[in-house]
Amino acid sequence: VAAFTRVSYCKLRNTGATLAAVGTAGGSSLYNCDIQGGSGAASAVAAISHTAIIGCYIHDTATGITMSTGFNMTVIGCIIDTCATCGIDFTSSQDCGSQVHGNTFYGAETPAGIGIRVIAAGYRVTITNNIFYGLTTALSCVSQTQAHYIDYNNFYNNTADATNIKKGPNDTAVNPSFTDAAGGNFAIGSA
Repeated sequence: VAAFTRVSYCKLRNTGATLAAVGTAGGSSLYNCDIQGGSGAASAVAAISHTAIIGCYIHDTATGITMSTGFNMTVIGCIIDTCATCGIDFTSSQDCGSQVHGNTFYGAETPAGIGIRVIAAGYRVTITNNIFYGLTTALSCVSQTQAHYIDYNNFYNNTADATNIKKGPNDTAVNPSFTDAAGGNFAIGSA
């Protein structure tokens, strides 16, 4: 996707092992897309600076979103489902102002994968109002840091909720009772 381009209501697929289903350039955005990556090392979305990913269904891939360079990625209202390695992987050396808000991260009923991984202590990520369910580790950071704002998230059925990141004082542990997560229906409070 070229810089400052908006892609909406698309079905994007990559069943290969080495390329992302979609790559974004600075200032681009993805709205309400169904995105599936390959089973290899590639991500469903390879994002760089100032990318907005809103209301997307990202699923059945090794890594859902990789933020490999730059600053300020926004992920709002997405379902990030069955990512074998990681839902969102912040892999660059620093970030300033990324926001992850109102998303559902689903691993499996028997926990699998990481929800969000941050490899550098220089990050400044806001992580609020998300559901983390069925993950080996919901939030993971390579080293302890106080720079993130994390609060009002729900952690349930995870092996570990947080590694080297502190959860917020208003985080909860309530079963969201998904209608049929295995079937891709993440309506909550039905059971």
